[in-house]
Amino acid sequence: MFKGDINPPKGSGISYRYEHYYCDFVEVIALVNSGDIVTLSDIKYRFQKDVDLNIDSNEEMEIITDDENCFSEMTQGGRYFADVSDKWDERIESWFSILKNRNSLYGMGYPFTIKGNSIQLKKNLSTKAKSYIFLLACSMLDKFETPDKLTSTYELICAKAMKNYLPVIAQVHIFGKSSLSSPRYQGSKFAKIEKLSKDLGIKHIFDETDYNPTDNGDGGLDIVAWIPFKNDINKSKIDVYIGQCASGKDWIKKQEEPRKIIEPLPQLKDAKKIIFIPYDIRSSDSGFFHKTELTASLVIDRYRTYILLNNISDSWFFSTTNIKELVANIISYRESLF
Repeated sequence: MFKGDINPPKGSGISYRYEHYYCDFVEVIALVNSGDIVTLSDIKYRFQKDVDLNIDSNEEMEIITDDENCFSEMTQGGRYFADVSDKWDERIESWFSILKNRNSLYGMGYPFTIKGNSIQLKKNLSTKAKSYIFLLACSMLDKFETPDKLTSTYELICAKAMKNYLPVIAQVHIFGKSSLSSPRYQGSKFAKIEKLSKDLGIKHIFDETDYNPTDNGDGGLDIVAWIPFKNDINKSKIDVYIGQCASGKDWIKKQEEPRKIIEPLPQLKDAKKIIFIPYDIRSSDSGFFHKTELTASLVIDRYRTYILLNNISDSWFFSTTNIKELVANIISYRESLF
């Protein structure tokens, strides 16, 4: 299921300021190493193996990818070795501080044992721990050969989490293009938006001729929810939620995707935007990273998803399509630490 070696996070949106991405990397390394203890030194070796490391003139750590001499100096005790090594120790220690906070937050449902600056996959994994592993995998889609099953199942459990968040009377539906989408919204993009307009009692300002007949898109929505009043046929002025399930590293930009539905359904301008993310974006004090970038009305991250799914019962795990098989395959994967 994983494709090749598990390498450190890279790419657009990835920065050492956002330590949670690297904490996920540490957890995945522990996950694929057969229950072996993974230490700070093991993690540092992964970075040494994958990139060349150096310090810039301002004494901030940077990754250098085009200087062959740098890695030689670091591994052979060159002039930057001590400073670079110490700074990387400090950096990885900070990641372990965040992992210790995760251990505290998730409790018995956390699938890893943290001791000092080491991490180890537990031998006996509870259903809650397996749900954590699924969410962790969804945050690492670029490591998988075929991530589609993960993303489809992730939408399904986001809908389940939303149902648990809202009152029992609430309506929650998958609106996206997923193969596991609600049967309520099927067919062309026009047909789906037209059905939603009728469900909410609002005007759809476009005609069918305004749409490409081959467009089966979702108008920027993955999940839609609303809270009706019992026995009230008047649908005006009710709480409506429009949500995006964003597993990719571009999830910050995805926060604005649900606003696309406002163009054909302008009365949804006051709907609450939700972003569902499989990332645990919390620092060691449980505060969010990305504070200035969070524009959604409601953020449901890994921890909130985990709590919403498991606070009453873990029976949802056994009734969710694909998840047991996916998690079993993920856990069975093995990679050599070195």
